[in-house]
Amino acid sequence: MATVYLVRHGQASFDSDDYDKLSDLGFQQARHLGLHLTRRLQPDMIFSGTMRRHQETAHSVLEAFEHIDSQGLQLMSEWNEFDHQNVIAALNPDWADSSVFRQHIYQHQNPEHYFLELFAKGIARWVSGEYDEQYNEPWQAFKERTLRAIDKVIEALPDKGRAIVFTSGGPISCVTQNLLSIPDHFLLNMNKSLVNCGVTKIAVTSLGRQVSSLNDHSSFDSEEHRHLITYK
Repeated sequence: MATVYLVRHGQASFDSDDYDKLSDLGFQQARHLGLHLTRRLQPDMIFSGTMRRHQETAHSVLEAFEHIDSQGLQLMSEWNEFDHQNVIAALNPDWADSSVFRQHIYQHQNPEHYFLELFAKGIARWVSGEYDEQYNEPWQAFKERTLRAIDKVIEALPDKGRAIVFTSGGPISCVTQNLLSIPDHFLLNMNKSLVNCGVTKIAVTSLGRQVSSLNDHSSFDSEEHRHLITYK
């Protein structure tokens, strides 16, 4: 049985001009996950999206493995997250400028709640498929790209091989929803439940591909490490 472990990146820099980098807490999450994973598995192959937060998570996790280094990391753009700024900007072109968008949401009494409200509207509009010409990557194209990514990883694995993939919530949600036959419009519900550095396990058996575990973050469950549980 081959196994693929999908790891969501550590906490990114939500309040920064450059979201695509880990926060200090994100690095802590990744290093802690690395120590946890060394007690569970020895991967045969390691993959990562090409985004900065994916690679920073991968490098920090791999620090814990004695006989593995980042030289063996295979980069795959197919594992990159969808363009959330483009999804938001389709609601209002002025919001293509992240600083303008941040200024807008911070004018509200509860910026985080307001952001989630707008994001939900943006995702619903994107997934509907009714406005595909307004997006750099329409929903169906993103979905097909992500499903190609899991195909490529599984095809590359030896029998009974194990792979770790460092990616984002969107691709993880897309892969698991497809395997669990969950409708597309539940993407945001799935996505927002995924913990930073949570692990989703896909088993490849004689019966096909199965979601063996979803969003496992038991490494953060102790009182000492509970502060590491975040969702951005």
